[in-house]
Amino acid sequence: MKRLWAAVLALVGGSCVLAGCVTHDYVGSSFAPSSHVEVFYDASDVPAEYRVIGHDRAEATEYMTSEQIVQDIIKKAQSVGADAVLLGGVELVAVGATTNTSGEDLTKVKYYATQDGKLHTRHKQTGKWTQSSHTADVRDKVVTAEFLRKQ
Repeated sequence: MKRLWAAVLALVGGSCVLAGCVTHDYVGSSFAPSSHVEVFYDASDVPAEYRVIGHDRAEATEYMTSEQIVQDIIKKAQSVGADAVLLGGVELVAVGATTNTSGEDLTKVKYYATQDGKLHTRHKQTGKWTQSSHTADVRDKVVTAEFLRKQ
């Protein structure tokens, strides 16, 4: 059962990766789209002629790589006219949990035939029950960035 659950999660996660499931929460100014965006990882590397035009919070499934999310951030930055992005942190945030529970009644079923040839069932009540449960956290990967534009 655990293998089935893992396969389902992998399939769903894989399809989101292929579909590009990145959501952006962008707050800031927009300009004509830009064709090239520089990427900075440290504020001390940003030249003085850049100014902040907005902040982006990109969220995707934890199965997407940070590089895939950064590529999507670059596309978003181009769409709002940014010339550069200053990447912030990467974090995993819990967005929920899924629980799968399965059980089995251990009642024994016996079959018997009557003299007229009809088949009947006889349930032997044992009062036993077996159950297993699996809970998995659902997490998203969040990458923050500042969008920059030359003055």
